[in-house]
Order: sequence, then C-alpha cells, then structure tokens
Amino acid sequence: MASYVELRGLVGYSPLRHKVQVAVMDVAVDIFAEDPPVAERVAWAKSALENPVSVAETLIHYVLIANKGSSVETIQAAGDAAIKTNVAAAVAATVAPAS
Repeated sequence: MASYVELRGLVGYSPLRHKVQVAVMDVAVDIFAEDPPVAERVAWAKSALENPVSVAETLIHYVLIANKGSSVETIQAAGDAAIKTNVAAAVAATVAPAS
C-alpha cells in the first residue's frame, strides 16, 4: 500500500503522467461515439482534446487515490486499460455519467 508521501511523489512520475494524458484523449474520443450524446460530456471531451495535458494534471490525482491500496511498483506498472478505466471513472464521477 503506497503512503501519501509516495502517492504525492508519483504525481511527477513522467511515464504515469503520459499514460494519463493519452487515456484522457482516449476517453474523450469514446465520449464522441456515445449515443445519445450528453452535452456536458461532449463539452468535456472537446476541452480534453484541446488540452489533454491540463486535464491530465487534474485527473492524475484521481487515478492515484483510486489506486492507493496498491504498491508504488504496481501503480507504476499499471497498464493502459487500467489507467483508462480510472480516467473514465473520474469523468463519470465529476462531469456526468453516460446515458
């Protein structure tokens, strides 16, 4: 289980930051394919594609806390699908759920 200090240290871990950035873009593209579209989610997706780095800077905190029961090594080794699942959950919790 990662400590708060270790989790805070992972905020600056570049490979994780890059994974979250790409997951933001991936989730945004998925949102554009939703039927019916939800206006709040489409607006978020547009913003996320315009500036995925900025959006990822916020969502990395959600990803880390969602995985606080894991070791630092496990978090660092998280696969693309796991990161995307965390980002999608963060969007559903903070923007609007898919219909």
